[in-house]
Amino acid sequence: MNPNFENSEAAIADEVFIQWINPFVLSNNQAELNLQIQHLDISQQQIIREAFDILSMLQKKEDPIDPSLVNFQLSRLNFMLQNQGRMMAKRPSSKTTLFWSAAAAVIFFALISAGIWLTSFKKQQIETYYSERSEKKLPDGSLIILNSNSRINYDNMINAKKEREVWLKGEAFFNVAKKQGHKKFLVHLNDVDVEVTGTKFNAVSRGEYSSVMLQEGRVVLHPKIGHEIVMYPGDYYEFHEDKIIKKKINEDVALAWLDKKIVFENTTIEDAVNIIRDHYGVDFQFEKDDIKSKTLTGIMPNDNLEELIAAIDATGQIKISFLKEGVYLISYPNSMN
Repeated sequence: MNPNFENSEAAIADEVFIQWINPFVLSNNQAELNLQIQHLDISQQQIIREAFDILSMLQKKEDPIDPSLVNFQLSRLNFMLQNQGRMMAKRPSSKTTLFWSAAAAVIFFALISAGIWLTSFKKQQIETYYSERSEKKLPDGSLIILNSNSRINYDNMINAKKEREVWLKGEAFFNVAKKQGHKKFLVHLNDVDVEVTGTKFNAVSRGEYSSVMLQEGRVVLHPKIGHEIVMYPGDYYEFHEDKIIKKKINEDVALAWLDKKIVFENTTIEDAVNIIRDHYGVDFQFEKDDIKSKTLTGIMPNDNLEELIAAIDATGQIKISFLKEGVYLISYPNSMN
């Protein structure tokens, strides 16, 4: 697929794109989606990820969609599909493929049309691109610092609701304002919901991985699997699909990104590469597979890719070379060949 969309709305309005992205949305497989689009330019990757998030949010949307809006859109779409029947019949497609394509188009277009109409009045989004950071004070007084390649969605009326809710994709630090009556503040991640009243914590929600590190106060975690977990300052939990792991972690390590630094502590090269990929949107190739298991230790600058690469090279563990636009080659230093 070689898309050239102006924005996520244009992508969602494209029937071929909906058919292509449908399996990723239904399986909630953003990791595989990222692999499929990593060869595209950065702007198209961002548009596709945003479309994925919109479709995923509509699929499991908590707020009910006005049935009259859905019925109206379904009527329009049925009429459009009927008129396009001749064109679709000419395509070399099996009956099964044709059925699911039509069904996917009807379901997604109807929900999208109604959902976007509603959310345009209710939802706000803050987004950072690769190598960017952003700070946002919400209407309720809570401060959110977004790491690179991240986004949050929240309700325009967040301060007037019984429960304050935020949806996170990526990484963010939260300094949640306390409200009278201990009004809850909920942060929705991929595999867990974080419930707080007033506290400071770091949260990550990327692909099939989520984590929460509590700096101050008290939070309650509501994972998709298992029982609720009460966290206290210094606690750190990771969530990997069907696994929940509690780890000891240095707070300075987890929050180093706030100071535009990155800390590696016996981190495998493969894990380090994944972190860099999330921050800068570049890809890496390995000259030899055994390099992936080598480890890296050090505190390094994390506000410029070239400076970060130079710092990693300076450790003498590996050598990172420019291969082509957006792609780097990792090899052993010449002395180790």
